[in-house]
Amino acid sequence: MKAKLTLFVFFLWSTAVFSQVTTTAVPFLQIAPDSRSSGFGEGGVAMAGKDPNTVFWNPAALYRIQEMKVSITHSNWLPQLTGDLFYDYLAFVYPLDEELGSLGAHITFLNLGENVRTDQTGQELGRFLSWEMAVGVSYGVPVSDSWSIGTGGRFIYSRLSPFGTAQEEGRGIASGFGIDLAFEYHPTRFSLGIPVPSVLTSDDSSVFSWYEVADLSDRFRWGTSITNIGPSMTYIDEAQADPLPTKFRTGFAYRLINDEYYYLDTYIEMAKLLVSNKDKDHKYPVYQAIYKAWYQDGVVNELNKANLMLGGEFVYDEYVSLRAGFFYEDRRAGNRKFMTYGAGILYSFLNVDFSYISTFEESHPLAGTVRVTLGMNLSNILE
Repeated sequence: MKAKLTLFVFFLWSTAVFSQVTTTAVPFLQIAPDSRSSGFGEGGVAMAGKDPNTVFWNPAALYRIQEMKVSITHSNWLPQLTGDLFYDYLAFVYPLDEELGSLGAHITFLNLGENVRTDQTGQELGRFLSWEMAVGVSYGVPVSDSWSIGTGGRFIYSRLSPFGTAQEEGRGIASGFGIDLAFEYHPTRFSLGIPVPSVLTSDDSSVFSWYEVADLSDRFRWGTSITNIGPSMTYIDEAQADPLPTKFRTGFAYRLINDEYYYLDTYIEMAKLLVSNKDKDHKYPVYQAIYKAWYQDGVVNELNKANLMLGGEFVYDEYVSLRAGFFYEDRRAGNRKFMTYGAGILYSFLNVDFSYISTFEESHPLAGTVRVTLGMNLSNILE
């Protein structure tokens, strides 16, 4: 008996479209989980540290959240393709203290809808639901005035189908785990300048002084993370196992305007999948792919596979936020290019954020994707 599972066709196609051109398991782990980050270009490794969704972008920035907060995001996923896919993300942060850092937790859920199982003749054999989820915890702590580190881990469960295809004995169900590692550099004193000769000594040598061009103290951040480090996930057998979407992110953020009542944060970020093909049918294990993914197809070609994101967030009096960003992917690595827009409002203990994706292609599956995030400051409620 043969089961024609259209879900698998859709799953493989969506993996190619919505990630860099490499097949991985559980690509839903790459979806930007919150409206704030989605609003300014779907980046956040250097812009994290403001809300519980920091656990996704950079757990090293968790220490900066010194209030107990929770947020939940909902999005109808791929609205141009189907109406029954949706994505939910719940995140929570609990501060210990400024020296011990903060703890975070999250639940990710992707509903893949109802699917039809048929035999070789097309006769319907039944229907089943498909979904994926992940549950994890994170921790971030400062190690000096300018550096912080973070880590996290998650359990992953994927239920694509309770049946195998053709004569395969396995099922479309798998589980696994992934680990995150991250750091953030946030100098309290940092400036850009050039050395300028100031005086001549008795032996005609110059003594240089430092001419400050720009003072970046408390306005500059550099964040880096590697997420979803773990073994491949097996649905049918080991020979068909697919790697986790291990991803490297690094980015810089700068507070371009810093007024008493408003500020403007800007950033630029690069993200790259650390997955590398051993041959046509096999991929390197994660401990080898982490470094081989930088030169396997040549350094230049590998760098072309990276995503670039840039954008900004304007905040007035901490109550109103406006965001915009741009996401770029090379045509040889998926060719995703789109603008993002977002807004947020804070009232008392409650904040609501909204984001919207505007693609350059009208028929693009991501066109019109909307995310809505609701956040609550539990510390204010419990006071």
